[in-house]
Amino acid sequence: MNGRTAALRSAVAFLALAISTGEIAGQSATRFNPPKRFYLALGDSLAFGFQFDKFNANVPSVPASIFTTGYVDSLAGMLGEIRPGITTVNYGCPVETTITFIQGGCTYTTVGFPLHDPYNGSQLSAGLAFLHRHRGQVSPITLNHGTNDINELITLCGDDVSCYFANGPAVLDRIATNLHDILSQLRAAAPDAEIITFTNYDVASLFDARLSQLIQALNSVIVTTADQSSVRVADVFGAFNGGPQPATLCALTFICTPLADSHPTDLGYEAIARQIWVASDYDQLRSDGGN
Repeated sequence: MNGRTAALRSAVAFLALAISTGEIAGQSATRFNPPKRFYLALGDSLAFGFQFDKFNANVPSVPASIFTTGYVDSLAGMLGEIRPGITTVNYGCPVETTITFIQGGCTYTTVGFPLHDPYNGSQLSAGLAFLHRHRGQVSPITLNHGTNDINELITLCGDDVSCYFANGPAVLDRIATNLHDILSQLRAAAPDAEIITFTNYDVASLFDARLSQLIQALNSVIVTTADQSSVRVADVFGAFNGGPQPATLCALTFICTPLADSHPTDLGYEAIARQIWVASDYDQLRSDGGN
């Protein structure tokens, strides 16, 4: 077992896990990379800006154009203030896992729903191809992943919490391996881009506090793999889970509505964008000095 594998396996030792929001927020790249011509967004339904109320109101025809309040949209607006004319390319695919991100077969497009920016093959291949076509012109790159991989545990385990703890380490180890592969390839293709990911917020703890350890372990994997590729980590977990509960999660997600949708509200997506902005350190480029 090499040092990387040992570090990742230690990250999934649930009972020994202790992650503070300060440790997460302190992760940063070793080199500052300002915005360039393109902003490339990669990831799952959060990158896409998905919300079930909009989806359900438009089925069976669900154009991507109705989803315009995601964190990518909010962040693009902020970027436009310091880099006028920056173009956003959003490959985010709802239901994407780290496996389908690498291999292709995102369920959302497989069943016929369109993306903001379509592509052939896997999202990773599309992202790398875009970076190669526009070498030196892309920054930032945002990426979020992991929760859809965790969702397979929900299907497997249901209400059996002990099942999550028995099967979780193998799933988290797979996420760690895939994220390391994804981030290292993106970094190699874009050495002069700011790459930013973020920790996942936790709504499961509203129903069973013991499940919070699973999200903490996932976030530990995200922080560890990001650090290995000089990727910044935004503290979304702290923004969503650090305030009074359940009020904060009810305001930032739809989890407390009849839909019980864990996706962010418009306010929640704005909160994610703000955390990415903070992690990016782009405030230093504003003419008002960040005020």
